Amino acid sequence: MNSEEYWAQRAEERELAWHKKSQNTVEMELSKAYRDALGKIQTEIAALYGRYAKDNQLTIADARKLLMGAEYRTWRMGLQQYVAMIQKTNDKGLLRELNTLAMRSRISRLDKLYSDTLMELDTLGRTAIGQMDHFLTDAYTDNYYHGLYDIGQKWKITNPVAQVIPKDVEQVLRTPWSGKNYSERVWKNTQKLNRLLQDEMVTAIHRGESLQKIAKVVTQRMDVSISNATRLVRTELNYVQNQAAIDSIAESGMKYYTFIATLDRRTSQICRAHDRHVYLVKDAQPGTNMPPLHPNCRSTIFGSLSDHADGSGTRIAKNSNNKSIHVPANMTYDDWHAIYVDQTMTLKQWRKEK
Repeated sequence: MNSEEYWAQRAEERELAWHKKSQNTVEMELSKAYRDALGKIQTEIAALYGRYAKDNQLTIADARKLLMGAEYRTWRMGLQQYVAMIQKTNDKGLLRELNTLAMRSRISRLDKLYSDTLMELDTLGRTAIGQMDHFLTDAYTDNYYHGLYDIGQKWKITNPVAQVIPKDVEQVLRTPWSGKNYSERVWKNTQKLNRLLQDEMVTAIHRGESLQKIAKVVTQRMDVSISNATRLVRTELNYVQNQAAIDSIAESGMKYYTFIATLDRRTSQICRAHDRHVYLVKDAQPGTNMPPLHPNCRSTIFGSLSDHADGSGTRIAKNSNNKSIHVPANMTYDDWHAIYVDQTMTLKQWRKEK
């Protein structure tokens, strides 16, 4: 096995192993945290809705008009006294006063629900960051040491192995490589979910919608947030893996690295364009010439001894039936797509052209 084939295979193996570990640990834990928060929020909605299940004597439109004015801001008597007086006198103005005050109380309790929801989501955000800190630290350490080991094995480099320093890992995790680091993105997602839930719950309760409909809307919003959290974990994992790779490449004294895109139909246009390009280690920049280039990126890198890929050996790809195969190492994404997807040329024709 030549160097390119070796590195591409090792990079893919580590990417797949950590992707699976992500699915089985941190992504599962984050999903549970979101589901737990969802359950508590829906319990609070049910409690609020149960207290106000009876129809209001005023329409929502009329109540809102009254709430904008200066009237009916204090309870002049107890609830039972209001009810008794209305039954005795059939005073429509008194009924309006009672309904308006009741609506104000409903809004006050709705604000309390929102406040409680904020607390749940704040706890959720802290839980997510803590889980990701631990997981990504392990991912960086594992990929860094494995990278140095592989380089030593392949090229017999005997430089002393530099230890992973916790503060250096912390710097990697806190680097805003795409404008915000992942902890900032967790809080951004949480704040966005806060606003969405507030808008949805306020609107739904004011409209008098059923508990089932409110719960469905909240569930949909939480599902979107779970999807966002999963995408965030996978993207940050790719960043940490490739940062560990570039650090181990630099530590070994190598000056170049090769960008490797996954050869299947899910690969993005931007990663296709970078496939098999060789870059200087000192110029490596995540999001520009080093993965990840986009959310859910699966591309990897490996160290190179020269400023061009030698093209010998093979690399792993998917055929037209989505089965793993080996193709020539110097086959670019566009070459692979023409042969195995578009089928505008055969492998034999490609070899002849090359």
